[in-house]
Amino acid sequence: MLDQHGDDGVTAGDIAEALDVEPRSARRTLKRLERAGVAQPVGRVLAGTSGRPPVIYRVRLK
Repeated sequence: MLDQHGDDGVTAGDIAEALDVEPRSARRTLKRLERAGVAQPVGRVLAGTSGRPPVIYRVRLK
């Protein structure tokens, strides 16, 4: 899934959909990966959403 998104990054929604988990669980996991230095926030999705815009993360597992 990460390879499909490439350098564009992923959101918690992308992760939740790919792994069939709740978006809240995906956000929590991405925050843990961020603290571990594996995920880096690179921006936000600004179009077409209401509420707080989703954070885009670049995840490096290699």
